[in-house]
Amino acid sequence: MIILKVLLIILLTIIVLMFFSLFIKVKYSLYSTIDNDDININASFTVLLGIFRIQVLRENGKFNFNICLFGKKLKMKPYKKNGSKKKKSQKKKRKKKIKWNTILGKLIKYFKEILDIMKPKIFEIKGIYGFFDPSVTGIMCAIIPIVKEIVPSADIELNPVFEEEDFDVKIRILGDAIPVVVLVKTLKLVFSKDVRKIIFSKA
Repeated sequence: MIILKVLLIILLTIIVLMFFSLFIKVKYSLYSTIDNDDININASFTVLLGIFRIQVLRENGKFNFNICLFGKKLKMKPYKKNGSKKKKSQKKKRKKKIKWNTILGKLIKYFKEILDIMKPKIFEIKGIYGFFDPSVTGIMCAIIPIVKEIVPSADIELNPVFEEEDFDVKIRILGDAIPVVVLVKTLKLVFSKDVRKIIFSKA
């Protein structure tokens, strides 16, 4: 009974910390690489001088969600699709064409809102990009100056490729913000139909 009570107290403490961390300023970091094969993500949110930290990883098509308390990682099972679903999802991916125009429109709206809220201290995006539709690549060229206006300290060095679909992009973003507003807007984007297909599917 004593062990059970201790475990319940620890669980309650974690839940309380997670709840309050949504409403106080936290430090955030995002490191991401985008290439022709996959999208890798390493995002973390630190609160209460590092006492509580949440980390989200996506690597080789797998998602990992980690919670660290006092520097120690609590065990979490990685999100993984089974083999049968992988084959089905790959077949569907070949049949269905990605609606880049729709996704790009959602991303533009999202980033305008988020950058205005978060005001990152470091904002670096470097690499090359080229969409299947050259017109989308052209639209992206027009967006970059807008981002630089919203975040004057942004270091963006992106070179467009119009001849083919090609991606090799590295992203580094650091700053602090109150996460509850950011969380709502991010979840709305991530779980929208077209974006969800890309994020939660294997390359």
